[in-house]
Amino acid sequence: ACLYCYAVIQNMTKGTMIGHDSLLRFIEDCGRLEVRSIGFIGDGEPTLNPAVYDAAVLAGKQGIDLSMATNGILLDMDRAHDLLKNMAWIRFNLSAGEPDGFQRVHQSHPKNFNLLLEKIQELVRIKKEFGYRCTLGLQMVLIPECFDQVLTEAKLGAELGVDYFVIKHCSDSEYKEIGVNYQEYSNVENILKEAETYTNRNYVVQVKWEKIKAAGESALYKDGFRKYDVCHGTPFLI
Repeated sequence: ACLYCYAVIQNMTKGTMIGHDSLLRFIEDCGRLEVRSIGFIGDGEPTLNPAVYDAAVLAGKQGIDLSMATNGILLDMDRAHDLLKNMAWIRFNLSAGEPDGFQRVHQSHPKNFNLLLEKIQELVRIKKEFGYRCTLGLQMVLIPECFDQVLTEAKLGAELGVDYFVIKHCSDSEYKEIGVNYQEYSNVENILKEAETYTNRNYVVQVKWEKIKAAGESALYKDGFRKYDVCHGTPFLI
């Protein structure tokens, strides 16, 4: 698992796969209820479930914007068209720009890094050739172990032809179980600013500065953690 995997900290080592029929019934219900979008994001890897491809096709027929965050390793490229045609966006969770960094941060074999790049390149090619509107992007979770990968990945994203590369802070628990020292972010601010210079008319590098600079104190945060216990904004999400 990745160094910053929250599921590992929560000891989420066992789980139950949502069955094919159950997932499709859920998509159908969402369409009937006029749900506008669904995101397969958060803890867990959506491509572990082989039903994700049929779910994407059905969501497209139902007029639902479907999106997915994935490590990309297990993507079935034989179903690439089904994903690109029916998904609003696919975000690849990648916090390294070279094989050594990939092994260090994601604790995966370096060959998987090259496999992932091949799949992303092919998705970009198919998207352009067939005019699919699915947005493809990369996301780095910023931790000290990948500070030296920021510029490499910013350049890599441009070379791959994805639409964006976003750099976000690492979300730790209130008990600091991952052990992130947010003060260390100040050491790489210049590197992050340099990464943004790789932005061009077809590619955006975006640093989530508000959270990355939350190491100090603001109205909402102190030392990277929220200063409030209850969010009263949930009713306004509808």
